[in-house]
Amino acid sequence: MINHIYIAVKQELVERLGQQGYVIIEERENDRVYDSKFIVWSNDKDLIRFTWDGKENVFLIEVSNDLPISPLTTWSGLCVESFEPTSDPCVYVYNTAAKIVKTLE
Repeated sequence: MINHIYIAVKQELVERLGQQGYVIIEERENDRVYDSKFIVWSNDKDLIRFTWDGKENVFLIEVSNDLPISPLTTWSGLCVESFEPTSDPCVYVYNTAAKIVKTLE
């Protein structure tokens, strides 16, 4: 279910942010212990990062204007959505993805 949410949000953000001039500058999906992953977009002024934090069981949307991106980049949180599945996985995936994407409107 986590991957379905991650993919749904990622696809929506790729489209929406692309329309605003953002491009993907980094993506990682290689945390073997917690299955954490993230993707970062930039428009040469700002950064937006979408993360699944498998250790904390949360999805995050964060922003920064600390360019160029580096390990010392400072991020500000816009959205923290805990993974708390309901009885209907399809509804949960749709509603969670919609809430996360809405934070960037």
